[in-house]
Amino acid sequence: MNDLDREISELKEFVGDLKADRAATKAKEQREAWTKYVSLTVVIIAVIAAIATQVGGKYSGRTQMS
Repeated sequence: MNDLDREISELKEFVGDLKADRAATKAKEQREAWTKYVSLTVVIIAVIAAIATQVGGKYSGRTQMS
């Protein structure tokens, strides 16, 4: 019976460690959530810059042809 109690206490400790690790991971993800918005903003700016370059190139070609 003593071995069973010891194993149960080890399992409880293990579950407690897992819960603490999960909570720490969740807190870290919440602290770093802003990076998703920064990367999305950078992608949007890059797309707008690419479109602007294409539009500008079209007018440059027309000017050279004139």
